[in-house]
Amino acid sequence: MMMLVPVLGAEDVYSQVLSLDSVITYGDAGFRERILARTEGQRDPLGLVMTGSWASASAHLGVLYYLEEQSMLPDFIIANSASAPIAILYSAGAAPEDIAHFLERLDIPSVLRLTLPVEGGFFNTSSLEALFEAVLGRDTLLEDLRIPVMVIAEDLVTEREVRVAEGNAARIAVAAMSYPAIFPPIEYNGHLLIDSAISTAAPLDVAYQYTDTVMLSTAFGYDSGANLLNPMNADALSIPVKQRAAADIRSRDGIIWVNTNPSGYGSLDFSKAYEIGVLGYEGTAMWSDSIALIDVPADSFPQPSRDAMKEAMDSSLRNLCFGRVTPSRGSHVLSADFDYGPFDGGDSYLTDASNLAFRYSYRNSWFEGGGDVGFVLDTNTINTVSAAPMAGGFVGFYPFSLMRITLDLQAEFILESPYIPELYGRQGLDLMILNESWYGLSFHESFEYRTGFTGPQALVITAGVDGDVRPLDWLGIDASAGYMLTSDTIEFAAIRHFVQVSADLRFDIPPLDNQLYFRLGVKSRIAADGLGGVPLFQADGYLSPNILANEDYYNKGVSGTGAMHATMISIYAGWDIPGEPSVGSVLFIEDSEIGAYCDMLLLGSEFSVSAGVQLQTSFSLMKTAKLPLRLRLGYDSWAGSFASSFSVGLEF
Repeated sequence: MMMLVPVLGAEDVYSQVLSLDSVITYGDAGFRERILARTEGQRDPLGLVMTGSWASASAHLGVLYYLEEQSMLPDFIIANSASAPIAILYSAGAAPEDIAHFLERLDIPSVLRLTLPVEGGFFNTSSLEALFEAVLGRDTLLEDLRIPVMVIAEDLVTEREVRVAEGNAARIAVAAMSYPAIFPPIEYNGHLLIDSAISTAAPLDVAYQYTDTVMLSTAFGYDSGANLLNPMNADALSIPVKQRAAADIRSRDGIIWVNTNPSGYGSLDFSKAYEIGVLGYEGTAMWSDSIALIDVPADSFPQPSRDAMKEAMDSSLRNLCFGRVTPSRGSHVLSADFDYGPFDGGDSYLTDASNLAFRYSYRNSWFEGGGDVGFVLDTNTINTVSAAPMAGGFVGFYPFSLMRITLDLQAEFILESPYIPELYGRQGLDLMILNESWYGLSFHESFEYRTGFTGPQALVITAGVDGDVRPLDWLGIDASAGYMLTSDTIEFAAIRHFVQVSADLRFDIPPLDNQLYFRLGVKSRIAADGLGGVPLFQADGYLSPNILANEDYYNKGVSGTGAMHATMISIYAGWDIPGEPSVGSVLFIEDSEIGAYCDMLLLGSEFSVSAGVQLQTSFSLMKTAKLPLRLRLGYDSWAGSFASSFSVGLEF
């Protein structure tokens, strides 16, 4: 018996391996019935196969647009990878041009969060799934779509191809593009589904099981300038996949193959979805004679369904507030964090510290919270940088998508007194009143407090409204008005009251494709109590050693001038350096610019100038987690010396 065990075990392994080429299909019978209902058995169905990953899948929008111009709708769609979400959105009623604009306006960091790969991927996709649910409806099934859609995926459990034509549409859309190691696999009927593009470039055999009239839309690009010695670009695993696809395409007689070469675009250029779609349209038009011979009756989507889908997409974008999509289920994120300021990204007047820490966070539809453990890098004194152990926590409440209430608390164990921490806390409230594509209006409130046994105490309370409008692509205006209270202690000793207003205008030079721009800003803080002595904070943005030298995070020295206001006029001319070089479309260098700044500070009747040059850029991982860097070098007449600043922080 002991000798037979290995033999039987081997037979089980053999049978498992020999079954790897068998396919698992869900919803085949219903899929066939829906196709038959469209054709009524009077003609051969038109099957559209869509394949392509990332932003290149936008090319299918041009194919669909061309077919609609001919009053043609496919009778069914077979899709994999990032083409599946486009197929699902379109089949639900969204117009191709509306999908393109939706992708162009989508803020990728809001729907993909960088995390340590504890669940199988470096990005958490719960917010991406929630976005699809917001557009399609949480309970919408593939069976509910007007055009039958079958999604091709791979299963990590059985190591077999899985064809899905039934189930939750939003969840399957995410599963179709869950590329291994990048996105975690998605559970479906006991399977762990991943992107099938790693094994199937063009699933033509699926389409030919339902029809002999097949149209294939692909986005196979070839970049002759790519560095093939770069391991991020030389994807040897894709070679046999493409070879099998080429052989399959050649073996099909009468197939209409529209191939779009997106080599001039990056894999994450969703902001150029419309341009990529135009390439797909032009490629489809080349097959106009063959398409005209297809026997498909005139058909179109009813306008009410188009309007409903457009409103759903616009509404989901309006609700993308605070860099967050409301997730439909709880999600955990464990990440390395290098940030600047409070967790909610609001103005911080009483800290200029950067945290280098590990962060755990949990979020659901109305709550987000977690903690940090690491080090705080403090640069509140000139020419010195201190590092100290730090521990903190944060919570955020979202009663509804346009409102956020946050609380930050941080303990810094400074070296001079390692057992007695210096505490920093901040409470914030943000309310988005209007959030449209070209204008917005919001309300904010914050309560900041810092104390320590080794240093001074300080308290700042602010409240106000912020508005922005962008009437033209090359013109943007921001303005704010609010109130500030400062105090030396939490007992409200030496209370001061101020009114602060600001306005900022950005003017891009249209003929230069918005690469050269000018910014003019005015910010004023006025002593509402009539006592003069208006404070300046590092957060105000005026670069001067007179502010950096204060250990209480803001300059009280100006109180001796008796100034009733502190007004800063900022002029900046910047040049956006074109191009976004990348390493294998994974690590990007973006938002690079060089510019000159001139800040004029009026303290009552006193006048000073801080001027110099500014360099900035950002390193980003797949255009989600960003590491922005900014360096300023200049001269400050107030201090009578040169001044410099360097800031860095991880944004995701």
